[in-house]
Amino acid sequence: MDKPFFLIWCFCQVLLIVFVSQKQKKIINAYMLTTIIYFGSYAYPYFYSLGLITTLFNESLFNSYYENDAILAFISFKVTFDIIYLICICFFYKTSASASASASASASASASVHNKYFSTFGCGSIIVVYIIVFIIFVFGSGSLNKFLFPISRFDFNYPKLVNFSYLTSILIYFYSLIRHYNYKKNTFFLILSTIFVLLYPMSISGRAVILPFVMIIIASYFSGNKIRVLNFLLLILLISLFYINALYARNNALGILGFIESFYITSKDVLLLFDYFFSTVSGFATTTVTISGLNDGTISVKPDVLLFLLYISPVPSFLLPTELFIPYQSLTPHFGYSIGINSDIISESLLWFGPFGVIISGLFMGWFARFVDIKSNADNLISKLLFFSFTYMVLMSNIASMRASSRFVLYMVTFMLLRWALIKLSNSIYRK
Repeated sequence: MDKPFFLIWCFCQVLLIVFVSQKQKKIINAYMLTTIIYFGSYAYPYFYSLGLITTLFNESLFNSYYENDAILAFISFKVTFDIIYLICICFFYKTSASASASASASASASASVHNKYFSTFGCGSIIVVYIIVFIIFVFGSGSLNKFLFPISRFDFNYPKLVNFSYLTSILIYFYSLIRHYNYKKNTFFLILSTIFVLLYPMSISGRAVILPFVMIIIASYFSGNKIRVLNFLLLILLISLFYINALYARNNALGILGFIESFYITSKDVLLLFDYFFSTVSGFATTTVTISGLNDGTISVKPDVLLFLLYISPVPSFLLPTELFIPYQSLTPHFGYSIGINSDIISESLLWFGPFGVIISGLFMGWFARFVDIKSNADNLISKLLFFSFTYMVLMSNIASMRASSRFVLYMVTFMLLRWALIKLSNSIYRK
């Protein structure tokens, strides 16, 4: 790809972020987050291929012969995403003046409902849930020692229980954040909650260790108490430090103590954040490997739309034939890697839907991002959870499968649809 064309495309992405932010009347929106996150995963690494940066990355997960194919696949995805989002923002899903007035009129009523909700589930209830979650954590790990000081990142007796406990703790933590910023401040309790949800990702040096800090930014932004600039910068610093530290500690010293000791070494490498990002979260790199495997026959899977619908459905994994999904969501069985290497969103799109998969994924993601931005205008807990779950999906789709990264947002949408159906049904019965 020509360097001038790529740089012009990057500049157009900046202009689109500005345009959408003005239309949305919010600095933080689903379009901006998606564009920036995917830029870091796909477009920024291509600067290395153009010789504009010298970066650090794992050569075994990068095939330079297919770098142009990979960046073209991503640009096809992103251009489709942009077009659909812009069509929606210009012709559909507009925020009307009457809708804004209606939202303002219902704000006070919504606030009273929120206060009653938050007072019902206070700090005491949250602590009880945390204690239960911790017990399940220890049981799923096998022992307290294996939970805090694991020998390997996946050495647990019951991994599904551990994952369930972590997801539950994250959801409860986000509720605590919303409660803190919208109802009753309790900074000390929030600090303790943050430490608790950091225990598991710190013990295994997981990249999800940055998630609590990202959640703080989201929860504070979508509340009546905006985060201060200094606090925001501090959170960005913590995200950088914890992320780099997780990458270093996983290869050197697992466990809580090992993670803490690693800060001394990694604190001086904050400026290399993008390099570390490219090193382990580069969808661009894994896409080059995927395309190479498809072209030379190493990857031999047939596109399967029906199986994908089952794969992405909210049906629990233990009820599904998950062994059929592995060839689509992981590169490990095809290339024989010693560790699990997940497909990124572009790679999975190609595996599930074929050459035009990136167009299909871009179309859906563009529509859904606009849907999230419209819903986030509402001042209620559901809209905040929807925005957080969408952010989680975009972040995790660079390092996890589509199914794993979409669980939060899919369950949120399912809940919203069920809620809408129940309201319609009750209104129909009431009229009769």
